[in-house]
Amino acid sequence: MQVQKLSKKQPKTINRILDVAGKFFSKNGYLGVSMTDVARECGISKPAIYHYFISKKELYLRLIENAASTLEKEIEKILKKKTSPISKLVNLITAYLKFGLEKKDIINLVFQGESQLDQEIIDFLTKFRQRILNKIVSLFKQIDTKQNDLVLKVTLLIGMMNSFIISQSFNKNHKKISTKKIAKEAINLFIK
Repeated sequence: MQVQKLSKKQPKTINRILDVAGKFFSKNGYLGVSMTDVARECGISKPAIYHYFISKKELYLRLIENAASTLEKEIEKILKKKTSPISKLVNLITAYLKFGLEKKDIINLVFQGESQLDQEIIDFLTKFRQRILNKIVSLFKQIDTKQNDLVLKVTLLIGMMNSFIISQSFNKNHKKISTKKIAKEAINLFIK
């Protein structure tokens, strides 16, 4: 499915729909959200939502595509910097954690269980996760000269980062933790 380009004449409405839908999808899952509920919360009619998004699936895809694009652009900026591979890895992990902590609703969309989603969404999420994994593996290759089980190491690292983000979203009384410190500690676990 090719997501249609949205008109720029009403970006506030589009952004409001995306914001409300992101919260609903994150809280209730894909199947637990109706376009009627999103419209009601936005203060618009259901046909108005369909003016901007032809289906719930398109709305969901737009949300995860936007999140994936934002995170990947940030990672690309980090990878292009003229710093050491370790410094890039610290900055990449820090950016990933900050993004996840700031955009918890969207991160929940990207990393929630896929059993309820259709194949196109699963394919998009799988390819996105693989691109992130490949970028981090390429950094590890520059750092870890032994290159033992790098895909496994990076998969575990990503799992730890996602788990941290999720645990922080449930813990409303958590004290502020430095994402840079966490990044350094995570690297210490995987690189000797």
